[in-house]
Amino acid sequence: MKKKYCKKIVLLLAFAVIGIGLGSCKKYLDQAPAAAIEDEEAFKNFRNFQGFTEELYNAVPVVTGVGSHNNWNFGEEEYWQPNDNRLMSYAIDQGNYWAWENIVFGSWFKNGGNANNNDRGAKGNLYGLSWYGIRKANVGLANLDLLVDATAEEKRLIEGQLYFFRGWFHFMLMQYWGGLPYVDVVLPPGESPRVPRLNYQETAEKVAADLRKAADLLPVDWDQIPAGKATLGNNDRRINKIMALGFLGKNLLLAGSPFMNEESSGEVGYNVDFCKRAADVFGEALGIVETTKRYELVPFSRYSEIFYTYSKGGLTPGAVIVDNRRIVEAIFQENLTDPGRWRWNQVNDYRPGTILSTGLKMYPTANYINYYGMKNGYPIADISQADPESGWDPQYPWRNRDPRFYHDIMFDGVKAVTNGNHVGNNEFRQYASLFTGGHYRTDNAPQSVFTGYMLSKFSSKLLNDW
Repeated sequence: MKKKYCKKIVLLLAFAVIGIGLGSCKKYLDQAPAAAIEDEEAFKNFRNFQGFTEELYNAVPVVTGVGSHNNWNFGEEEYWQPNDNRLMSYAIDQGNYWAWENIVFGSWFKNGGNANNNDRGAKGNLYGLSWYGIRKANVGLANLDLLVDATAEEKRLIEGQLYFFRGWFHFMLMQYWGGLPYVDVVLPPGESPRVPRLNYQETAEKVAADLRKAADLLPVDWDQIPAGKATLGNNDRRINKIMALGFLGKNLLLAGSPFMNEESSGEVGYNVDFCKRAADVFGEALGIVETTKRYELVPFSRYSEIFYTYSKGGLTPGAVIVDNRRIVEAIFQENLTDPGRWRWNQVNDYRPGTILSTGLKMYPTANYINYYGMKNGYPIADISQADPESGWDPQYPWRNRDPRFYHDIMFDGVKAVTNGNHVGNNEFRQYASLFTGGHYRTDNAPQSVFTGYMLSKFSSKLLNDW
């Protein structure tokens, strides 16, 4: 009897242990993968914390997505071959702002055009990547006190990057969705958030506060500080003071625009206070640039290399080497993805079907052309009237224009095909015939130059041969 009783006790204890084990297993499996790493380990020193912060750079969305043929200017100064749902500009015109989430800017790169995948690796996922980045920045800020093994400079770098990205991701979202709930705390995962939605200017003030903190904490050049030496020469994309000031000024300027001012305050017209604050911030940034030479205008003879490089082993545009000195003009650049496809679009999209019948065609409008002023720096006040001060003459619209105009724009008579002796390359194809009824305007009508102007800003004028 005693032996039987003891056996029953053992069995009960065994079941109890198994129950405890199963309960523990369930709790363990319920944890997110990141929870397996102790907070103290992830945030204890600069190297680890910077590793945590690096993913925020990886979450910067790609707005020049190759799947959408790089149509990043969503204004009305360019005209794309119409009615193609791959184009973000077309989607915006249709009021479909959620096109960010499909093939246009979604998972084209990772899944070969699978529009249903919202994986964070889909670099065009503006909405998902931004909210992910905001939460990650908040997690980092909430754990700053765990960073004990770091110098004062290293702590400022971590904090400055986190404040920048929290503000910057909100700023990216509000350009499409207006005022937002500004999330500046780590929201509990098990509860529905109850964060009030702010109007545009209220959101802009929150963004401004974060970007101002970032600007005050970050250095001008990571290469010039001890903490940046480990990645010396590879710090161009790391957030710095000038980047923070640049986006701070842009944020304030957009908040002061008539459209956002009316939406937020009901008042028609510019908000002078926001605009003045923007001007002050831009002045601060320009002062630092002029003093430090961290960024400079590249020589005009190398102007093309700001936008594209050719036969340079895949070198990223935006900087040049002059007399053994590196001159950087591009301040903030997005993630790099699929450069081969990006190149393919640039080669094909800006030439009419009579030269290249592939690609989705894009041509600048007259509005775009008129933004290029005169050689002496004066704008064109009225395109229909001659102006003695600027030198503008509507009878000779291509004379004495801003030098950038001749680099960026192909107008009637400009040479567009390299080899005039090639079979079929007669004068109609070799030189741009963009006048009304001209060959470029009429041949292959769906892809003809329907605006009368061609763009050569992002590719060589003579890149294509018929």
